[in-house]
Amino acid sequence: MPKENASEPSLRYLRGSIPDEVLGLFASLSDPLEAASLVTMWDASLRAGQWEQWRSVAAYQQEKILGAVIARTQPGGLATVWPARCQSSLPSAFAELKKILRPPAEDDFEHELAAWSAADGSHIPADQAPQPLTLADRLLFRIVEELEGEGIQLIQSILPPQAQADALALAHAGFEKLADLLYLQCPAEAFATEAFGTTLACRSYTAADHDLLCEILTATYEDTLDCPLLNGLQSAAEVAAGYRQTGQTETSGWRIFFDESEPAGCLLMGAHTAERIAELVYMGLRPESRGHGRGAELVRHAQLIAREWNCEQIVLSVDAANRPARQLYERCGFQIWDSRQAFVRRAANDDR
Repeated sequence: MPKENASEPSLRYLRGSIPDEVLGLFASLSDPLEAASLVTMWDASLRAGQWEQWRSVAAYQQEKILGAVIARTQPGGLATVWPARCQSSLPSAFAELKKILRPPAEDDFEHELAAWSAADGSHIPADQAPQPLTLADRLLFRIVEELEGEGIQLIQSILPPQAQADALALAHAGFEKLADLLYLQCPAEAFATEAFGTTLACRSYTAADHDLLCEILTATYEDTLDCPLLNGLQSAAEVAAGYRQTGQTETSGWRIFFDESEPAGCLLMGAHTAERIAELVYMGLRPESRGHGRGAELVRHAQLIAREWNCEQIVLSVDAANRPARQLYERCGFQIWDSRQAFVRRAANDDR
């Protein structure tokens, strides 16, 4: 085996494993809540025997860890990436140069973030992007290369609102900003006690409804105000496969709605049973079935499901730009408890 260059860190890619030193690095250099969430997900995967979903790339120099990046694959050709953490804690040479020239301002950040995108608004493929500038860039480029080599078609990353350095690093690696997300929660005391004002027929989802659900999902995306940039990035079947992984309840919280005999919409719920938290994963109506208070009707059904599961709250995420949905959830008892910014990268060989 050739000797490593003592001055050049070596990058090691692992499937199905996150070494303790990598977790320790993220715990020491990340926001405490973000680090705790990551460790909790990793532990849950170990208990469920699903460690094969995880990937990591770590940089070592003479067996000392210098930096790492973590990813988790999901059904439907999707993966989530946690941006690199490095011992130096320097975000990138590009961001550091900005700090020297002048303090970063919000408008400057948005301008520089846009500068890493092509003129038509699409991302720049990794092989056409500027060369990585730092160890953090090298780690991120490597995990993207490995994931896409495995057939992953869509990579996402969810960041705190002020994580400007991480956002620039993602843009450098070909990610584009999808949306600002608001995380909402509804306490059990605000749950509906009955499905009042019902105008739609409802039935529980079964495996025989898979094709019907995919048709409904596709129809509900038409003219959607919730993360419209996602349209067309995954097939409905891929999206449904990803939704199914939320929580520990499989599809027991999935419902299909009908306007007379015509499919009108769907509601997909999941439960995190240990925490007694229900998650409203997705709800949507076909364009011709919208209005007349039917959105609220679906939310009330979600609350009834959460009540049946004996959950203490319902959580969901919504595009901050989707004002009608935000107002609907507020009327139904939801309140904002956190926010994030979402970024996505489509595989360079994906022409959808």
